[in-house]
Amino acid sequence: MVANRDAHYSLAKALAADWQFNGVFGAFSGNPFTMIANGGSLNTPSNNAGNTANANLADLNGSFNSNGNVGNEGAWFDTSAFAQPTGVRFGNTTRNQFYGPGGFNLDLSAFRSFPVGGTRRLEARIEAGNIFNTGVFANPQNNVTSGTFGVITAVANNNGASFYPERQIRLGIRFSF
Repeated sequence: MVANRDAHYSLAKALAADWQFNGVFGAFSGNPFTMIANGGSLNTPSNNAGNTANANLADLNGSFNSNGNVGNEGAWFDTSAFAQPTGVRFGNTTRNQFYGPGGFNLDLSAFRSFPVGGTRRLEARIEAGNIFNTGVFANPQNNVTSGTFGVITAVANNNGASFYPERQIRLGIRFSF
């Protein structure tokens, strides 16, 4: 009975030994953005505040405080601190004065090579991207005249492809000879 237990222990030890692990962790701040408002009262059609034709900079009447809401939860920041400028003047905010949500990401992998005989080897691999399944969100809507002002409605992306997609796990086996 003891020999059988020792054989199981040896097999478990052989399977658990010699694994290699890799990981990549990234933490980053959000992207800058500009608060804009309607620039119609300025009568300057070529004004290009925030890269929106006929736009004006918004007024900041308090402090910029993020509450962290995303999507249907509500605005990402306190929208009551911003207003449409009155009269014929530019707003008091500046270009790229505010920063959107940051994020973090962790990718992990584990692999091991098993000798099969001679120069032949079998490699087992597991890879997991975005292991904590955290979302990385785009900047909130930045126009004070918009019905969705302050709301984050998208993930950070590059031409429609998400920079950090949902958790993805891959399993693989490779035979070398």
